[in-house]
Amino acid sequence: GCRDRKMFSLKPVDPTEVSDLEFICECNNEDNVKHLHRPLMQKDDQYTEDTVHRTRERITSSIQKDSRSSFFLIMKDGVPVGEASLHFGFPNTKGSDSQKTAWLGIVIKQQYCRQGCGTGAMKLLEQSAKELGAVRMELGVFAYNEAAQQFYNKIGYKEFAVSPQLTWWNEKCWDAIHMEKSL
Repeated sequence: GCRDRKMFSLKPVDPTEVSDLEFICECNNEDNVKHLHRPLMQKDDQYTEDTVHRTRERITSSIQKDSRSSFFLIMKDGVPVGEASLHFGFPNTKGSDSQKTAWLGIVIKQQYCRQGCGTGAMKLLEQSAKELGAVRMELGVFAYNEAAQQFYNKIGYKEFAVSPQLTWWNEKCWDAIHMEKSL
């Protein structure tokens, strides 16, 4: 399992390292998460490979154009189990002072979910955000993702804002819940 956080580290993503980019693509193209990259704004919208598929080129472009963000592979015993990003000045930030807020993006590969990997990774990400000057972390989670909401609550995140009816999923329109934690 992933319970011992001493086994965890964050490896900065190297946009010139094909294996880093391939792993991020694998994480983001898993069926349980690929729909999260682009919310469906209309009931009849459809996901297509073009709109949601993460390619090495798209990942590289994101990393290179975003100088206020940090991208990481989440490592357990030297093996990547997920990927994460911390964004400063992120447009989705709802709280005050977006320049001192780290907006979190995190994906744990499906095979490592519910094994404590998220908890270990979050401790390291919060520490990194603090070292980068953040005083708070913020994230968004869709209302249908109750397991994620419970997880974030358990580790100290609190709901503070809602973006109403942001995405269609399973024949229903869902809110995006904004959660925060002071560092």
